[in-house]
Amino acid sequence: MSYLRVAPWDQKQFHNKVIEAQKDFSDYCYPYTKEEYWQIVDKYWPHIKDIVLKFTFLDPDDLDKWVKERNPEITNVFNDAWFNAPDSGKIHLIPAWHIFCDLCSESHLLHEN
Repeated sequence: MSYLRVAPWDQKQFHNKVIEAQKDFSDYCYPYTKEEYWQIVDKYWPHIKDIVLKFTFLDPDDLDKWVKERNPEITNVFNDAWFNAPDSGKIHLIPAWHIFCDLCSESHLLHEN
């Protein structure tokens, strides 16, 4: 993997930093169903919520409510936060960033019949 805005000679060392930053999530499994999607949101909610709050101006209580209610529109919130995040390799140092990205890319799971 190549990280944006990380010098070519620093890529390997930076990759090791990313692995270290994400080590607490080694039990993570990619979502394939709506149920798995919500299980991931629940399990990693403190981290996901932190990411969303870094890149949006939303109320934390509203976020908690949408998750509790299983509101599929939460995917729009996730994608807005993802869009607002800087386009830099350093973003991968945010804990659970890879999980958050998967939730964004698999948002269709909450909108299928």
